[in-house]
Amino acid sequence: MSRAGDQSGGPPRAPTPPPAQAAAGDMGIPHARPLAAGGADNWHSLWLLNVYRLFLNFSLLAMFFLGSKPQMLGSRDPQLFSYALLGYLLASLIFASLVQVQRPRFDTQLYLQVYLDIIALVVLMHSSGGVDTGLGMLLVATVAGTGLIRADRFALLFAALGSLAVLGEQLYTQLRLGYDETDFMQAGLLGATLFATALLALVLARRSEAIEVVAQQRAIDLENLAELNEQVIQQMDAGLLFVDPTGRIRLANGSARELLGVPSDGPPPRTLADACEPLAESLSRWQGLPAPQQAAQQPGPLGDPRLRVELKPSFTALGDQGTLIHIEDHSFIRQQLQQLKLASIGRLTASIAHEIRNPLGAISHAAQLIDESPELNFADKRLTGIVLDNCRRMNAIIEDVLQLSRREKVEQSQIELRAWLTRFIREFCATEGAEQQHFSIDAPAELRAYMDPNHLNQVLWNLCSNALRHGGRDDLHILLRTERLPRSGQIALDVLDNGVGIGAEQAEEIFEPFVTFSHEGTGLGLYIARELCEFNSAALRLMPSQRGTHFRITFAPPQEVPGEP
Repeated sequence: MSRAGDQSGGPPRAPTPPPAQAAAGDMGIPHARPLAAGGADNWHSLWLLNVYRLFLNFSLLAMFFLGSKPQMLGSRDPQLFSYALLGYLLASLIFASLVQVQRPRFDTQLYLQVYLDIIALVVLMHSSGGVDTGLGMLLVATVAGTGLIRADRFALLFAALGSLAVLGEQLYTQLRLGYDETDFMQAGLLGATLFATALLALVLARRSEAIEVVAQQRAIDLENLAELNEQVIQQMDAGLLFVDPTGRIRLANGSARELLGVPSDGPPPRTLADACEPLAESLSRWQGLPAPQQAAQQPGPLGDPRLRVELKPSFTALGDQGTLIHIEDHSFIRQQLQQLKLASIGRLTASIAHEIRNPLGAISHAAQLIDESPELNFADKRLTGIVLDNCRRMNAIIEDVLQLSRREKVEQSQIELRAWLTRFIREFCATEGAEQQHFSIDAPAELRAYMDPNHLNQVLWNLCSNALRHGGRDDLHILLRTERLPRSGQIALDVLDNGVGIGAEQAEEIFEPFVTFSHEGTGLGLYIARELCEFNSAALRLMPSQRGTHFRITFAPPQEVPGEP
């Protein structure tokens, strides 16, 4: 799940500084440092120069031995031409093999090869009739290649050596051999061409090197930016996933792995379905919507029991590349919202609790006195009963609201669930007047949970009371079941009954404060129960059920319990 999964996270590298400008009097050539001798690029360039040399040798051999007679090549001294050409070929093959093994060092090979080209080409030109044959122009390619490989003044040195060799050949031809058809003017022009070629190659090489340095700097800047982006993505609290059109995960930050319950040191899942099947199903449904609706319609929170936490996904289509998924812990978001509500309620109750309780107590006391009057008829007694019932209901609401504003310190401990549930059912039935045959326990003896026992007692008491009060059946049965969830390894306590159940519309609102579907309730029982669970790093959820009602308390792992080692 990482790219790409996981970057080194080291500090970005400093960019390479741009090359300095040329000093005054440097012939106007932009200054750049010579390429490092023996670098991979230099050896590759030298290898290309050897390929050109071998191609030149084989072409001259084919034209000399297979060409029709008479011909220009070797016209002055065929034997010297053939020996020189064969020696040139042999030396070229030797140098080509030395380039492959990169021995001797780069500078030595470059100088020897240039000297070979100058000597061999001048000898071939001499044996073919001199500078008029045009073979001397082959020196231009050698000087140009050398200038591109070595962006320094050595290219001018090679051009000077080539020019001197051509002029020396003309001088030797005239003085030693007595030929009168020598052409010093053409030899001079060839030398000037070599110098011009060397200067042009030098300028192009240095400018190319300067561009390469800038490109390398830009590449380092881009790499630094990519590393910075990767670090920002990995440090985000929200989970980010990038899924390609085939469903494969191309990018996942650390928060996404944590929310999906994927170990950070384990192998990353290949597909979204492997990492989180409910999320993959939600993405598939969203992708099935028309394009205009996708941008405006996002899926709701995923309260699937297969999930480690309640996820709130958000999808963004990136064309043919795939989909960017933004996931958050919705229970944490809801908890923050509820905390804001709780703070508002606390401030409200602090200011009006005494103002309500005093007149409410007076009303209740007055109603009790009236109810005790012997002269009160039946209709009046019924009215005073209504007043007393509503006073008790108002007092219960005030007590619940005050309980929300008073957060006591959590004293979590390890609870052996089977024994604790047995004691709870015995105490609940004795207090509420319920029969124990309506309850059953399915709990392995080894399972233990971490929670404040008083808070767990209050949560479970509320759930069982609601089941008995709203179950709607005389043969109601309540099952208390514990298990270890296979995916996350957390301990879960299920409260199941075979009653009438909760409708789909009601299920979305039952945990909201002051929402009740009974005229006798305050709408705060389930809300307080869930708040107590979240205060203990646990979670209370309503699970899908084909029959009756199914609540699940998921306890926090030991490492997430505050105060635990």
